[in-house]
Amino acid sequence: MSEGFDGSPADLAADLDTDLDADLEAERLALLELLLEEEAEEAAAAGEGSGATAPGAASFPASPVSPISAAAERIPLSLSQRRLWIADRLDPGTALFNVPASQRLAGALDRPALAATLQALVDRHESLRTTFSTGGGEPGGGGAGEGFQVIARHREVLLPRIDLSLLSRESALATARRLAGLEQARGFDLERGPLLRVALVEMAPEDNVLLATMHHIIADGWSLSIFQREFVAFYSGFAKGEPAQLPPLPIQYADFALWQRDWLRGEVLKKQLAFWREHLAGAPFLTELPTDRPR
Repeated sequence: MSEGFDGSPADLAADLDTDLDADLEAERLALLELLLEEEAEEAAAAGEGSGATAPGAASFPASPVSPISAAAERIPLSLSQRRLWIADRLDPGTALFNVPASQRLAGALDRPALAATLQALVDRHESLRTTFSTGGGEPGGGGAGEGFQVIARHREVLLPRIDLSLLSRESALATARRLAGLEQARGFDLERGPLLRVALVEMAPEDNVLLATMHHIIADGWSLSIFQREFVAFYSGFAKGEPAQLPPLPIQYADFALWQRDWLRGEVLKKQLAFWREHLAGAPFLTELPTDRPR
């Protein structure tokens, strides 16, 4: 749409390194090569985003991001999305990149307003209606080809309700925590979606917990703050019978992905990569800091 939820492709590559020759079929080898290539492209993009610009890059100024994705026949992945997509192809359905969030809802809950709020958020943000396809344009097309975004015109939000009201307060809270852990550990199917899951845990008539889990390919820490802010605005409005009138979004994430891929190529990419390869020459491939377990 967390920093902190973003796994390391370098760590993933290192974990697989000892089994490459024996165990990885051709597609996985191709995906791993793309993943390592993505590391270099990410470094180039990070230089532009952080203000650390390669020499001569100022000769290639970027144009503003424009709302053009609606007219695009095929929307590419942003560099960050591509990295996560490749990681998921190497380990399908992994929960490593889940972005969990929970909100305690104290007091009388307007359930129709809650459902309308979640639907309004999904209707407003294309990323919450996005899935990712491969191959020749069809889900499950196979191969290690480039993935692309598929934005649904509409996606209905399902809100399952889990009633714990017959349990004691302590048991209900413990069960809610266990359910949150189980939900966080469930993977996503990037091709089928949805990549946002929500559930309402009802511990008592005026004590509820909303669980929300998104895949990092559509959400990060920044977008979670937007999600929470707009959630409050929409819910307050629907509960009062006065739907919130939020200003239209000038661009969607797909617009940024198109802009990034159009700009960061050719001479721009070449100069950025040259800068970072020189800048990072001699850097260790693996961290020398202590880790939480042997690797």
